[in-house]
Amino acid sequence: MNRLHQALTLLQQEARPTELAGMARFGINPAQRLGLSMPAMRRIAKTLGHDHALALALWDTGIADARIVAGMVAKPAKLGSRQMDAWAKGFDSWDLCDQVCDSAFLASPLAWNKVTASATRPSTRRRLKRRGASNDKAPNQPAGLPPTRCVS
Repeated sequence: MNRLHQALTLLQQEARPTELAGMARFGINPAQRLGLSMPAMRRIAKTLGHDHALALALWDTGIADARIVAGMVAKPAKLGSRQMDAWAKGFDSWDLCDQVCDSAFLASPLAWNKVTASATRPSTRRRLKRRGASNDKAPNQPAGLPPTRCVS
C-alpha cells in the first residue's frame, strides 16, 4: 500500500462527519473536511512519521484534515518559499492556518523572512508573528528581538 493511500485510509477511519456542524459554529470551514479531532490527527501524524513527499501529496488532496496532517509530517527544512506561499494561499479556515503555521512554518528556517516579507495573507502574517514572538525556539529570529510572551 502506498504512503498516501495509507494516510487517507487512516484519516477516513477517524472521520466524524457528524461533528462538522459543531465545527462550523466555531468558525471552522466545514467544506472539504472529514471532522477529525486534533488528537486523532496527531496520532495519525505520529504513525506516519516525517515524510515530506507524503506531506506534499496530502496537501494536494484538498482535504482540510489531510492538510493539517501534512503540516505535521512535513520536514520544515525542506519547505521552500514558494511552497509556503502556496500552502498559505490554501488557508481557508483559522484552524488550518494555526496548525500548519505551528507545526511546519515556525520550524522552517524561512519563518522570520516570511513574517516580515512575504506571508500572503494578513491572518498568516499575524499568526506567524504572534507565535514566533512567543516561541523561544523560533529559528532565525532577528538579532535584538527579545523572546517575549504573547498574552492573546
